[in-house]
Amino acid sequence: MVLVEKRLVFAIYNVIKFPANVDGFGKDWSLVAPIKDGIFWTYRAVFTRDGFLGVDGPNFDFVLLCREIVETALQTQQAYRMSLLVPRRELNRGYVALLVLNCWSTALVHSFFRNHATQRRLLALICDCVLDLVSSVGITTVLVAMYIPDFEFKTYGFPLLLLLVRVNMTNGEIPIGLHADDFPQSLEDIEFCVTNLRSLPEDLDLKWPQYASIYIEASQFLDVPQSLVRLAPFDLSLSLNPISTIPKELFESESVAYLNFGGTLISELPENVSKLSSSMTDINLSGTNVSFFWLSNHTSDKRRRHTLLRGYQTYF
Repeated sequence: MVLVEKRLVFAIYNVIKFPANVDGFGKDWSLVAPIKDGIFWTYRAVFTRDGFLGVDGPNFDFVLLCREIVETALQTQQAYRMSLLVPRRELNRGYVALLVLNCWSTALVHSFFRNHATQRRLLALICDCVLDLVSSVGITTVLVAMYIPDFEFKTYGFPLLLLLVRVNMTNGEIPIGLHADDFPQSLEDIEFCVTNLRSLPEDLDLKWPQYASIYIEASQFLDVPQSLVRLAPFDLSLSLNPISTIPKELFESESVAYLNFGGTLISELPENVSKLSSSMTDINLSGTNVSFFWLSNHTSDKRRRHTLLRGYQTYF
């Protein structure tokens, strides 16, 4: 500790010289002394309270500004990634609000305490520490707290399956709880089998997970819901539904790998498919009236054509 102008300052050791147990180290070694002196003067010029990075240094405000710019750029990228990966609108907005507050806090502190350098720097550091703590620890804690109710402590994991078999739904629509804003994004398999389901909400693509297996089989759909087309799930099955047409977007979307329309009323495929998705792995048209398939126009690999198409019990 040193006392300067009746102000108490803490340092890891005396900023004027090395501590006694270090000062005598290397006196007998000619090669060590220059290195020790170099380390001492580097530390003295950079890290002491009146050094380049010191709180009383002449470049404190400039260094703080540069650090804030870098920090804001990194946090902006993090906010963008959160908006894509975290399905919580309030949490994303809260993080953006913290980011804006962090940007303006430094300017406000400098504006109100322009004539008090010590208080200005102290408050700038305190505000920065508090906001950084909230953004790095607080946001993470809130996110964990949101997922705790869905966590299965018996299996030490989150639910992965949603299976509804032989279920009669009111008005042929899925219940509100199955398309809520907090619908579990960890589900990997969503299946409805032998139901009276005939419609899906328009905003379902914003709530259901895309990289999941979605099977809605033996139900009452007359066409493919547009929300499912926009969702373009990884694995989609609408077999045994009275569907007569398939949207071309399902064949073009790079997120779709498996399609199953077996046992439907389909007699032909969309002719205006510009390019078959490179991620497409399997197309099942078993039990349909499809007699022509344009797969040869979109891929020259015969092995891939045989792997893609399954059409037994068809005119093809």
